[in-house]
Amino acid sequence: MVFMNVTVEIDKAGRIVVPKKLRDDLHLVPGTRLRIERSGDRLTLAPSTMEARLVIEDGLPLIFPAGSSNSPILTNEMVMEMIEQGRLERERRYLGLDEDEAGGSAAALDEGAA
Repeated sequence: MVFMNVTVEIDKAGRIVVPKKLRDDLHLVPGTRLRIERSGDRLTLAPSTMEARLVIEDGLPLIFPAGSSNSPILTNEMVMEMIEQGRLERERRYLGLDEDEAGGSAAALDEGAA
């Protein structure tokens, strides 16, 4: 990992400019929200992550901004798991397999391809 140390100046309005090289390297674009954390006399800037909530309506997962409901917080891991589950379900439907048959039949398909 390459580190970059830069000195910037705070303007009269309290703003700082993130140097272009850092913005480009970190994919910071206009409108990117940053979280500022203070630790003693240090400030740390980090991209702010928006929390989301998951609501299932009529079997469809819907994602909304968190904060207005008691719905569970949706994490990246949860999204990836749902995508993987959907992919596996489509694959089983396409191949005409039940969940119980998927492991053995998939192995048989792999052997046939070899």
